Amino acid sequence: MNSNQPRLMFKACPRCLDGDVYRDRDAYGEYLDCIQCGWMLDLPRNDRVEEWRRTAAADGLELTADSAS
Repeated sequence: MNSNQPRLMFKACPRCLDGDVYRDRDAYGEYLDCIQCGWMLDLPRNDRVEEWRRTAAADGLELTADSAS
């Protein structure tokens, strides 16, 4: 995890809209998790970011460099 990226983002959950999302890492990689509702998103490894962005775009999502790294 990069030290200049926030570990806790207030009211950033895309599902419940008021939930606080934290960034963490486990044996399988980095992920985002909402404290309030449990929404979770596995973050891609750096070598797969472009593939992930294309997939997200096909699903109608727009990702910034901050949300995919």
